[in-house]
Amino acid sequence: MTEDLKMIDLQLENSNEALSLFGTEDRHLKQLEEQLQVSITSRGEQISVSGSDVDVTVIQEVLHGLLTVIRKGITITERDVIYAIDLSKRGGKINHLEALFEDEITKKRER
Repeated sequence: MTEDLKMIDLQLENSNEALSLFGTEDRHLKQLEEQLQVSITSRGEQISVSGSDVDVTVIQEVLHGLLTVIRKGITITERDVIYAIDLSKRGGKINHLEALFEDEITKKRER
């Protein structure tokens, strides 16, 4: 029995946001594809994702979480992408990612 494929489209605000989300040489996108068995295509600021219903739901949460962090002016790393995937797989706790970055920003401001 084959799983039903699901597809989502996501529009980014600008090319800088796309560069931050995609990573150098699209490393972040490749990491997402490897970890979540999805296919990601991008054209400019437009992203299309296809895969199983479960994986596409997870990646949608991950992308929105990472974009929230990026839109706060924070640079994300491959490690952040992996952590976001793990958080989402463990029950949709992607908002913890935002909280971690908020804690880090607060600590840096207090120094």
